[in-house]
Amino acid sequence: MNCIFASPAQLSTILKFAPHKFMPIANYEKQFGKTIHRTLTVLERAAKGTPYEAANEYTMGRCLSEHFDEPIILEPGQWRLPAGAFGENAGPT
Repeated sequence: MNCIFASPAQLSTILKFAPHKFMPIANYEKQFGKTIHRTLTVLERAAKGTPYEAANEYTMGRCLSEHFDEPIILEPGQWRLPAGAFGENAGPT
């Protein structure tokens, strides 16, 4: 979830829905006086982004759950790439 290559939109989404996953990184940057990005803190980068439109309490709850109870095999055409997956500057190109 917390990738060093995360985009502002990804960071903004994490900060909004999973601050308990985001804030330790912001605190480490402050504690060590260093940033992951060469010029901006993760908080500054998150402020430049907008949470993904598809992200809401329900979808993020599913993403953050330790349990998966969704169907593994779907009918052709039913699977859709999740919001934010392999987008912007993250993931394979």
